[in-house]
Amino acid sequence: MRILDNMTLRMSWTLVLLSFLLMLLVLSGTGLYAVNHSQQSIEQLTNVNVNQQASLNRTNSTLQATRLSMARLYEELIEPQTTLTNEERQQRATELHSSLNSAQDVFSNFLSLPANAAHEAIISPIVTSFDTMLDVHLLPQVTALYEGDTVTYREQRDAAYQAYAAFYQDAIGFFHQVEKEGNNRLNNFDSVISLSTITIITVFIIALMVTVIVYWGVGANLIRPLHRITEHFKSMAEGDLSREVETRGRNEIGVLFTSLRHMQQSLLGTVMTVRESSSEVFTSAKEIAKGNQDLSARTERQSASLTETASSIEEMTSTMERNSENTIQARQVAREAANTADQGGSVVMEVISHMHNIRESSQKITDIIKLIDSIAFQTNILALNASVEAARAGEHGRGFAVVASEVRQLATRSASASTDIRKLIETSANMVETGTHQADKAGETMARIMTSVTQVTTLMDEISVATEEQRAGIREVNIAANDMEQTTQQNAAMVEQASTAAIELQHEAERLNSIVARFKLNESTPQLTTQAINAH
Repeated sequence: MRILDNMTLRMSWTLVLLSFLLMLLVLSGTGLYAVNHSQQSIEQLTNVNVNQQASLNRTNSTLQATRLSMARLYEELIEPQTTLTNEERQQRATELHSSLNSAQDVFSNFLSLPANAAHEAIISPIVTSFDTMLDVHLLPQVTALYEGDTVTYREQRDAAYQAYAAFYQDAIGFFHQVEKEGNNRLNNFDSVISLSTITIITVFIIALMVTVIVYWGVGANLIRPLHRITEHFKSMAEGDLSREVETRGRNEIGVLFTSLRHMQQSLLGTVMTVRESSSEVFTSAKEIAKGNQDLSARTERQSASLTETASSIEEMTSTMERNSENTIQARQVAREAANTADQGGSVVMEVISHMHNIRESSQKITDIIKLIDSIAFQTNILALNASVEAARAGEHGRGFAVVASEVRQLATRSASASTDIRKLIETSANMVETGTHQADKAGETMARIMTSVTQVTTLMDEISVATEEQRAGIREVNIAANDMEQTTQQNAAMVEQASTAAIELQHEAERLNSIVARFKLNESTPQLTTQAINAH
């Protein structure tokens, strides 16, 4: 257990992986060995037990069939009642020769197949006996049969049989050796299979044991410690700091337990410090809240007084502003009256000038009318004289008399009109004279009005200047009062905020006390707190 506690997770999992890798290598090596051995055994079995043995069997079968055919042909040749012709005999002998060639081809195929080096000693007598049998005995017998020489065939028959028997014995020896090697190879293959099976079962059992050990180690070294760490965290989250954190080895889990223990000690110190500080903060907050409430009440009363003062000053300011505005308007009206009076004086002077000009023009018109009246009188006299002269002339002066009569009528109407105009002009002259006297009086009155308006304008300017100075002074007082009111209101707002903050601070201190009070500490808390504070 101590070894697991001091062994790091990386080392432990590295050992687990190396164990599984070693078992995988053993399984892979065993499987590769079994596959390679099986492949080699199958190749040897195929090359020797199948191909070579089959080729040698076919060679032997072909030789036996050919020898039987040769014996049948010989028996047919030695029978007295034979009906075999020469052509048939030669054809059958040729077929026997072809069979021997086929047997030689099959035997050549047997020799061309890959063979073990250990079989050289067995194959060499087979080759010798086959060549002796074929070249020395069988081919000469076939040639004798082709030629119909039964004597030579009969003489070679025993020797050919012995040569075939020697070949057959050599082949049987090869077959037995190959069969023995095949049985040995099969037994070896069975042992390899058994070894592979035992190895796989052993590795599987070891893997199960390693799995059980790893499962137990993970549970003992990782899962259960993590559960305990989780329980510690849950206890801390619930405020229980009294549970003692165990001490483990030097691996990652041990480092995690050590860090958890340090965190618990630090949290204990923090909670104790917060408890002491929260009590002091709560007491100070209550005092601050009480003082701020008193200060807020006094500041509100002062702010109300300043508000009333500012309101009164503001009313005085508005009154002075209205008086100043009225004074400015009166000054403007006086100036406008002065300007109007100046304009009226100018107009009156122009009227007086025009009246004098009209009076002079009336006098000139009167003189002109008198002249016209005189001309009309003289014209009337001349017309009268012309009428007299026309009367004297008689018929010749009748037209001139008519003209003179018309001229006299015109002169009479002119004189009448001149008389009427003179009367009107005289009336107008009298009225103009009266208007001229009135205009002179109006000019004198306008001059006095202009003097009075100038004096009123001067007085209104002095009043306006004094009013403007008073308004400026009251405006400054009003500004100062407004500043004082704003400052007082700001102070009141700040006091209100401070009071609210103090109350909130009091509530927070109460909540902090209630929160900190839920932490459960053990008996060694003061020592742990001192150690945590010293560590920080």
